[in-house]
Amino acid sequence: MGKKGDVIVVEHTADRKQKMEKRKRVIVLTIIAIVIAVAAVLIYRYINRTYNDYEVKNTKERNDSKSMNYQSYDNDKMLKYSNDGITVMDGEGKDVWSAGFNMKNPCVVTRGEYVAIGDIGNKQLIIYDGKGNGKEVEILNPITMIDISAQGIAAVVLEDEMLNYIKICDGSNVYAEIKTRIAVDGYPLGVAISDDARKLVTSYVAVGENEGENYLTFYNFGEVGESYNNRIVRAETLDDEMVPMVRFVNNDEIVAFTDRRIKTYKMKETPEEMFVSDKFEYNIKSVIYSGERVGVVLDNYKEGKKQLLVYSISGEEEINLSLENEYKNIYMSGKEVIMTTDVGVRIIGKNGKVKFEKRLEERLDYFFPYNNKDKYILVDENSIELIKLVESE
Repeated sequence: MGKKGDVIVVEHTADRKQKMEKRKRVIVLTIIAIVIAVAAVLIYRYINRTYNDYEVKNTKERNDSKSMNYQSYDNDKMLKYSNDGITVMDGEGKDVWSAGFNMKNPCVVTRGEYVAIGDIGNKQLIIYDGKGNGKEVEILNPITMIDISAQGIAAVVLEDEMLNYIKICDGSNVYAEIKTRIAVDGYPLGVAISDDARKLVTSYVAVGENEGENYLTFYNFGEVGESYNNRIVRAETLDDEMVPMVRFVNNDEIVAFTDRRIKTYKMKETPEEMFVSDKFEYNIKSVIYSGERVGVVLDNYKEGKKQLLVYSISGEEEINLSLENEYKNIYMSGKEVIMTTDVGVRIIGKNGKVKFEKRLEERLDYFFPYNNKDKYILVDENSIELIKLVESE
């Protein structure tokens, strides 16, 4: 009898343990479900939050000429330049470094901390690092366009009477030189170099007997490119579609904007086509891109309105929006689209909804993201302000 009783007690204990374990699992799963639900709500609110005003965190009087050009630089800074020099400033408007030069038509491109300044139509090119150390590159022909890698190596397109040259160089070395003949290869429209400076894309338009044809050419200057003739790993003919702009949006992904569509490529070593949009029914007014998205604004859409189309690099449509108002400048930062006029700014968030819209009292010259969240640099005709957006109640 005792043994039997002992067995019965053991069976009850095991059963109780199973029930407790089951209850624990239910509690844990319930907690996980609650955490997921709360996180989903917070993420939804974060994505869809809107702002209706801003606070000025810092302001500095603007004392330069109205001919000064500004642009965003190295994520949390900005630079200003004119014909006689460049200055890099932090978010509070304090000078980080500056340098002087004398150029008739300066063109500035940046990648990471590096800055390349070329005098378009002339023969001067200077490359600066993040501390303002500049190296002047020896240039023997007039410059038509430039790009810069994240390593401080520039791709420079030079023109001659019957030839064009693409020079891959920094302040001390020439790593490659590509020679093209205008009568055979056409005129260059665009050039882009990768972050690591190992890959290059060019766009040309044909003249003469091949007039109307357009070419995209992909180069690899690494080991893979050694086995290809002239290091050309792909050459593509686009017939009657001109390609006025090509860009590496990151080290391995490329966007080509034709006059009718968007094309993207993956190029770790050799290019593979990722996305080709349908031909747009309306004219392209503006093109925008970042490391995550590409897009266009189409003109004459639905009774004179404009259409904003934004895609992921791989081709998923993410924004399709009718624009009723005109804009002076439009560009993309991360997943945000920023549009400005002389008197206001509008920010469209990654969900396609207006994140912030404000009419300003002073004339707006420039507006840049500062921390990729809620801070921006606002440059009006009188001051430079670091602002923080205020969330709507």
